[in-house]
Amino acid sequence: MRNAHLARAIRFMQDNLETPTPPGDIASEIGISSRQLERLFGKPLNSLPKKNYTEARLDRARNLLVQTEASVTEVALACGFESAGHFS
Repeated sequence: MRNAHLARAIRFMQDNLETPTPPGDIASEIGISSRQLERLFGKPLNSLPKKNYTEARLDRARNLLVQTEASVTEVALACGFESAGHFS
């Protein structure tokens, strides 16, 4: 990935799937504004930070459901969803 800020934001999201962080806090963490973070995701990924984060959490959950014996509730909580109902 050519943009260091975008790479850091995505890495931060991947490292914090179990405790989702608001986009504004992610932007602060990597030293940019919230609006700049949105632009970083918009142009190359055609997405928004929050949408990208949710998709990463769902991908992780899908993998856990397929590869482990964990219950849906356990997977939901491990991927930062408030409950199994919110996850489903």
